[in-house]
Amino acid sequence: MIEIVIGADIVPTPSNFANFQNAKMEEIIDKDLFDIINSADFRIFNLETPLCNNQTPIDKCGPNISAPCNTVIGLQQLLPSFLCLANNHIMDHGPQGLETTLNTLQSHNISYCGIGSNVSAAKRPFILEKDGLKIGVYTCCEHEFSTADEHHPGANPFDPLNTPDDIYTLKSQTDFVIVLYHGGREHYRYPSPELQKRCRKMADKGADIIICQHSHCIGCKEQYKHSEIIYGQGNFIFDLCDDDEWQTSLLIKLQFSKQKYNCTYIPFIKNGAGITSPDTTQATQIISDFEQRSQAIASPNFIYQQYQKEAQQALPIYTATFRNNNIYAMRNYLDCEAHHEIFSFGLKHCSCLPEKFSAPKQKKFFGKIKSSNGKRSFYLFGFKIFSYKKA
Repeated sequence: MIEIVIGADIVPTPSNFANFQNAKMEEIIDKDLFDIINSADFRIFNLETPLCNNQTPIDKCGPNISAPCNTVIGLQQLLPSFLCLANNHIMDHGPQGLETTLNTLQSHNISYCGIGSNVSAAKRPFILEKDGLKIGVYTCCEHEFSTADEHHPGANPFDPLNTPDDIYTLKSQTDFVIVLYHGGREHYRYPSPELQKRCRKMADKGADIIICQHSHCIGCKEQYKHSEIIYGQGNFIFDLCDDDEWQTSLLIKLQFSKQKYNCTYIPFIKNGAGITSPDTTQATQIISDFEQRSQAIASPNFIYQQYQKEAQQALPIYTATFRNNNIYAMRNYLDCEAHHEIFSFGLKHCSCLPEKFSAPKQKKFFGKIKSSNGKRSFYLFGFKIFSYKKA
């Protein structure tokens, strides 16, 4: 039997740099969680930041994240079998940041996957093997500012034509296939209609387990034919936000034998700059909510109706961006699958917008509206996304 533990987004932040730099991870991960992680045969995490000491931020929409190179010491303490680098932040500091990240990981004997000098290199899978069993892991992300192409380095982008074939090929070489898909709508606990289609197509092509990361919150799951699809795992260690959605997450423990696999969901909670196990009541509630959402998406039209509500609330942000000629945001909203879908869906299926921009509910978008000199600016995680004149 093979046992694999998968954690989602890990990002050293100023609040816990010292723990990473001084190999004091036990101060931000409680013993119970550490024991679960260490007991597995293999451990996988999503490193959602470049490791670099010199800042070379690219032009983009959204924050440019980074962590000092010596925070790798804490990553090493987690004994990762490999780190997934197929995410939307790994190229935040361009080729220079990527180079220092890969050099740092290599010098500390940490393997990685989902990144490369071009798309052909980035899409290479990682194969875990023990006791005659082979588990293939395929990693990819949606099209934001981090993806590779045939001539440029970056993360492996999901491709509706090629990715399913890549998974089919990997399945022919292994006993089971895990897909780590970095995408979907942030802070939204359900799949969009297109995300569900995408994941089901990957399942049809041979993926046994598909885990959608990136949303920063626990979502739901479904059993589709032979496959388990998880739409949102939450974070692992990422102390950037204290909103409700960021407070709970899951470790996913996978056990494989020759003929079958089993998924176990282990809840944990954010604890300041680290994470800890919840008490019995909290754990029961987290899993109960997860199961209730999972039952809900099995109902006909639920996903469509829920997404319509989300799109109605999101649409003003998108239309305001185009009105204000924010080129990088416009590019992101057109290129990125999750952004493109909700913008297009909102325009097609939601009620018409008023002539004057109506500011969205703040908590839904984890942003703030600030007024100054007759203008209002929308900030996300402290970064200005766009400005518009007061009506």
